[in-house]
Amino acid sequence: MPERAARAERVLDAAAELLLRWGYRRTTVDDIAKRAGIGKGTVYLHWRTRDDLFQAVLVRESARYLRKLLVEIAADPAAVLPNRMVRIGYLAVMSSPLMRAMLVADEEVLGSLVSRDGSTVPTAVLMLEREGYDAAIANGRLLRGDLSPELEIQGLTCTIMGFYLIDTALPGGSGMGLETTADVLAHIVRNAFETRDTPSEEELTRIAGDVTAFYERTHARCVDFVRGAAARN
Repeated sequence: MPERAARAERVLDAAAELLLRWGYRRTTVDDIAKRAGIGKGTVYLHWRTRDDLFQAVLVRESARYLRKLLVEIAADPAAVLPNRMVRIGYLAVMSSPLMRAMLVADEEVLGSLVSRDGSTVPTAVLMLEREGYDAAIANGRLLRGDLSPELEIQGLTCTIMGFYLIDTALPGGSGMGLETTADVLAHIVRNAFETRDTPSEEELTRIAGDVTAFYERTHARCVDFVRGAAARN
């Protein structure tokens, strides 16, 4: 990795660590530079503003999340089944404190990076990823079809978000371990939303191809955003 790119990665690593440790309001560029072992002015060689740097941190985390999904689909096209994908996605998000902070719009961690409507730039990326997947499973008839595709997707989304938000809604959260919670979510999705017909291997491969192509494009956009932000000057 060229020296400039390697240095940018160190800065992103330091910013991510301190953002989680101290939160947006308390983390300064001085703190980040010190943690990365460089001068404050050097940080500004990569990012013009503190918020540009933090946005790059969050988009980079979104790219890592998408890569995890892509790896799972490449290993087994059946990973695109709704119950499989929500389980994979849940575990990927919950294993990344930054991803979870983005998804639940945690202002303690993200501060003013969360806009008034509760979104961030990376959250918009995740919604785009979600839309691509939803379209693929609807077109592939992987949902039951009891309701309109729009209502089925809305119900599925609300169910998933409930699992992400349970820790903020109930004292002590769900009371279940992470793997068990993921299993329960997958069970609900399988029985409440998924088609009872077993898709053919050919159909799953086709849907997996559609989802993969969309995720790859979204991942590339994330990577380009981070590289562009780091090289802006």
